[in-house]
Amino acid sequence: PFAGALGATLTAGIPEGVEIRLSDAFPLLEITYDRFLQDPQGLEADVNSLPSSREDFMRIRERVPAETRWAAAWLLYINKRGFSGLLRFNRQGKCTSTWNQSTRPIRLEGLGHVTDLLQRSGGVQTSDWRGPVSECGPGDLLFIDPPYIVPGRKEWAGYGGGSFTWDDHEELERECWAAAERGARVITCNSWCPEALQLWDRW
Repeated sequence: PFAGALGATLTAGIPEGVEIRLSDAFPLLEITYDRFLQDPQGLEADVNSLPSSREDFMRIRERVPAETRWAAAWLLYINKRGFSGLLRFNRQGKCTSTWNQSTRPIRLEGLGHVTDLLQRSGGVQTSDWRGPVSECGPGDLLFIDPPYIVPGRKEWAGYGGGSFTWDDHEELERECWAAAERGARVITCNSWCPEALQLWDRW
């Protein structure tokens, strides 16, 4: 779950023959990765057809296209043209990512390792984290990279304008503990802050 940009998964060196399951609650990720697998050259051409000035970026970020072809290009555009590759939404579901000043062409060559990972896993499935976590047991490794805890806040803006609350963090910790008791191994990431340390203290 929380597959996101696949950074940790891509660098994990997962051996051949190991079953991989990737999921994320943000539907645009599944759409974009599917397009990347099916037509990477077309995706590259589409994203480079979008103008890249600051004014263009601010205009394009305002609306996610309804057509899946251009929705995939939109997500890649925001990822590559936005500051630090961050995709941010406010509570109204509006993208608030900021322009990174790059106008260079976006290239997708040299990403064979991404293709391999997506093919081995069957792509990224749109799913809430609860399903994959509840299915983990003996022999499974569960990697959790949720929205990070921010000290003093009880709710965090999420992908797609949703939110991840303190109650969600508490439930996630409980379900990860239950998965560990079933025999799964659990790795999780979060902020190094008193709230996170207290929440995950029994680990």
